[in-house]
Amino acid sequence: MSSTTMAELIKRQEAERQDLAAGVYLAWQSLKEREKELLNQFENKYENAPASIQENIDQTKEKFFAEWGSDGRLAALMEARQSKDRKKIAAQEKLAEQFEQYQSKDRDRGH
Repeated sequence: MSSTTMAELIKRQEAERQDLAAGVYLAWQSLKEREKELLNQFENKYENAPASIQENIDQTKEKFFAEWGSDGRLAALMEARQSKDRKKIAAQEKLAEQFEQYQSKDRDRGH
């Protein structure tokens, strides 16, 4: 990653966020399909379902948001990794800039 620029990194990270969003969408569709199947025999109404079915639906949604939600495990892991990568690139760019300044000063002194 040492030759990656901040602009390239940000572009790649945006693509990763879009990929995660697509995964969230697919996972949500699957969850909603399962919920529909569970509620089918209860006129497709949550309120008509027995407590055990409602609890199953509620727990499934809780697990979904814990994993896939904007504050969920996957988003947090991705954000932590992306932040680390941005800090690394920023440090490399700062070091390169300092090196350039040092070389420029050294040339100005005639060395």
